[in-house]
Amino acid sequence: MDINKLKSIIESEIDDSIGYVETDTVAERQQALEYYLREPYGNEVRDNDGFLILHNWFKDALLQKTGVVKAYWDEKIDVTKEKYENLSDDELLMLLSDPEVEVVSQETDETTIVDDFTGMSRTNRSHSVKIKKTKKDGKVVVENVPPEEFLISKRARTIQDSPFVAHRRMLTRSELVAMGFSKKVVDSLESGDTLEFSPDRIARYSQGEQPNSMGSQDQSMEVVEVYECYIKVDYNNDGIAELRRIVYASNEILEDEECDYVPFHSLCPIPIPHKFYGQSLADRALDLQLIKSTVLRQMLDNLYLTNNYRVGAVEGQVN
Repeated sequence: MDINKLKSIIESEIDDSIGYVETDTVAERQQALEYYLREPYGNEVRDNDGFLILHNWFKDALLQKTGVVKAYWDEKIDVTKEKYENLSDDELLMLLSDPEVEVVSQETDETTIVDDFTGMSRTNRSHSVKIKKTKKDGKVVVENVPPEEFLISKRARTIQDSPFVAHRRMLTRSELVAMGFSKKVVDSLESGDTLEFSPDRIARYSQGEQPNSMGSQDQSMEVVEVYECYIKVDYNNDGIAELRRIVYASNEILEDEECDYVPFHSLCPIPIPHKFYGQSLADRALDLQLIKSTVLRQMLDNLYLTNNYRVGAVEGQVN
């Protein structure tokens, strides 16, 4: 067998091998690895840290009866500014053909060039422009909601059946304007920090490191208590309560729209039938922890008195 025939056989076997790069088996193995590496469909886990979200969700539930996450589609607008120099007419036209581009400033320079052979002159124009490119983007957001920021009706058994659910947050005036609310309306809102001094929040930041404990001299960074409410109400007087999303702050309705879902999801480690709030692991362990702590403290006190006893003396009977 000559070397060329041997090479031909090897190439043929490689092409027919199941493990060859271009076979369907490799695509299946790639898909399996992507599932294992938490990338089943796209960039969901890269946009939202699945491990940390689940960790905080479970820990909130174990410590504070119920853990809550909020899942929603976040639409945002990215604005970038760019500068171009010495553009020709065709290059400028191509740049401005993009509907997302807006010209901020433009300078045009005209120079006259004389052809040495023909003696004819022609005008050469160059453009220097500053543009603003506005691009709309969006993604799925899954975020943890601190228990003290989550409000729900006393009549609720589940989130979806509750007549009222709200997310109470402290937002700066700058954040509210960036969300699309009128600056004039936002400036008229009263600043407040009642959420900052809630018992849960004080316990969480027990070392005095509250994020918003210091006020800001910049008005745009003042915090406002904002309620994102999901409430069932008969808005059009047809006798049937519809679900509406209302953004409420400082006795002002900033946004009011009809919606078809509530973006909150809860988790309870020890559910109690017919109630929204069940029990946490802490509820089951606190009594035992108190008993153990009391017994241990009594044992130590007795040990201290035994090893370091005090001498008593009766006055008048001691030499």
